[in-house]
Amino acid sequence: MVSHASASEVVRPIAAEADAATLCEDWAAVAAAEHAVPERLMRAIARVETGRQSRGTVRAWPWAVNVEGEGHWFATRQEALDYAGARLGAGATQVDIGCFQLNVGWHARAFSGLDQMIDPARNARYAARFLAALHDEFGDWAQAAAAYHSRTPEHGRAYVARLAAMVETMPERAGEAGAARVGAFLTPAAPSIGTSTARPLAATQPPRLGSLVPLGGPAAGPRASVGAAR
Repeated sequence: MVSHASASEVVRPIAAEADAATLCEDWAAVAAAEHAVPERLMRAIARVETGRQSRGTVRAWPWAVNVEGEGHWFATRQEALDYAGARLGAGATQVDIGCFQLNVGWHARAFSGLDQMIDPARNARYAARFLAALHDEFGDWAQAAAAYHSRTPEHGRAYVARLAAMVETMPERAGEAGAARVGAFLTPAAPSIGTSTARPLAATQPPRLGSLVPLGGPAAGPRASVGAAR
């Protein structure tokens, strides 16, 4: 079971909007250290989920919203919140927000509201706790990453392949631990999910596609796990 934020997790004030391009990966590093998740894996997931070109490289973007398989990047936090709130108010049932594209329908109960859910610190920490729980279930990070995206094996394998490709393009951050090992355990052939009986949080959820950045086609039908619709 994925727990709520602990009292020891101090959420710093959000940085200026001009620094938004660094928020997701900065908090990915913090959350990775707190929850014993490989930092490089967290950063790769953030980039695959909400990445866009910024200053010549792909950077994760915190004010990202995906509604019913259609992704949007907003200039400010408030614009993203306004859009997500309006679409939910209009009856949208599949809305994913923030650095790690948390699904409102499945994960909002862990937050006091959308404003907290899109917060880069809380968004990253929840994603890290979820990944750690999946690692406890499956026993390796490739399968945990696959299940983060989808419990359907073919979708999970495709997602892990995208993560592995992203890792290859990412420079190491100062002090980053385990960077050289991440590519080795993110092998496209590794995930073989769907056989375990202990499925925290996603136990009753239908298969879904996932992330803001398209795989090459629209989502078809209900979705589960964390990322936004492809």
